[in-house]
Amino acid sequence: MRKSLYNKLTAIKNTITSKEIWRTSRRVSQIFLIILLLIMLPYALFALQHIVTGNTGLYTYLDNTSTVKGEPINILIRYNVSKVIESLKQEGWKEVPTSSINNQSTWKFSVAKGITPVSPRYFDGETQRYSLEGPDSTVFHRHHARFWNLHGSVYGAVSYDSGVTVVFKDILPIPTHIISQDIDKERDALGKSISKQVGLKISYEDNTLPTLYKNNDAGSWFYTDGEILILEKNQERETYFQKSILYLKRMYFKILGIILNLF
Repeated sequence: MRKSLYNKLTAIKNTITSKEIWRTSRRVSQIFLIILLLIMLPYALFALQHIVTGNTGLYTYLDNTSTVKGEPINILIRYNVSKVIESLKQEGWKEVPTSSINNQSTWKFSVAKGITPVSPRYFDGETQRYSLEGPDSTVFHRHHARFWNLHGSVYGAVSYDSGVTVVFKDILPIPTHIISQDIDKERDALGKSISKQVGLKISYEDNTLPTLYKNNDAGSWFYTDGEILILEKNQERETYFQKSILYLKRMYFKILGIILNLF
């Protein structure tokens, strides 16, 4: 009698436990799907927007013949390039040489003088017109910017170098910098600096698709919200909806960026 009662109670317990496990598994699955949806939904919306508008984004390229993309163009300045460069120099930035595989002497000479050359990137078939290094930069850690003066505007690709590595091109070992993953942070900081110095207004527009993890094929991984920072004197007034969407997207990627930097 006791054994029969024990077996019944055990069966009931197992049934309840199984149901609890099923409920817990279902809740975990639902939470996982919701998180996945939150991550993927912005990508789907932004991808649809780029398909509708035909915007494929502005990128730098590793050379002038290939389709290997580097970092995105993340600053567009509709203003006099000389005044922009001069404003940066007033903030402590300095022009540095552009190095290349065929210009190793420039690299050695510059490093010996405490100046780190900036590797070439190509945009619209041309290498950067200006290469600049930010204040408080060293051979290993530095703020840097590349600028192209094309079509009456200044296009820029800015990032922060957080380390050094070696890559092999045509069997030759080439020293290169590792950029900090959060390239948007450097974009925003430089944009505010130029805006303050020259008196330009800041706005943002969609440029590339937002990217959580992308390799620039030069030894570095980065993430970006896909926005390009625009500096100009006169701007069309953004609607409240546009400002809200851009703000939410930037905050979304800032939060994801904080999470990524934990690893």
